[in-house]
Amino acid sequence: MAKKICQQLGLPFSPLKTQKYANGCFEVFLDEVVSQKIVFLIQTSVSQTLHRDLWELFQMVSAASRFGAKEVMVIMPYISYARSDKIHDFGMTISGKLLVELLEASGMRGFIGIDFHSTLFEKFFSKAKVYHLSALPLIANYLETKNLENV
Repeated sequence: MAKKICQQLGLPFSPLKTQKYANGCFEVFLDEVVSQKIVFLIQTSVSQTLHRDLWELFQMVSAASRFGAKEVMVIMPYISYARSDKIHDFGMTISGKLLVELLEASGMRGFIGIDFHSTLFEKFFSKAKVYHLSALPLIANYLETKNLENV
């Protein structure tokens, strides 16, 4: 997806380098000079690789921020833990809020997401600008072209 976005915008795509270790740990390396640039990091968080995706994202944000990026923007087409927006039982945390706090602590200052689960999730951001996009108009337009009945 990131490659297609870069192609569409006529921007270079910077693949991520990863160093894996025998104990299961890994580190990521940005392969571009990011000093004084606005950096867009595109990452999803799907169930099969959810925690690896998130840890990779925290490291990317931190690396870009520490190496002098003017601004670090995260784009997440799918946001795991966004549904965790309130406490349902004693002893639990609000994982959606924790996700945002960790991203902001890593250096994220802008967040672009699509169709948040609830408006509460958007309120968890305190340092980052939030751009909440919706795919619903695109989906509705597509379905209209299919001439389906009783949709």
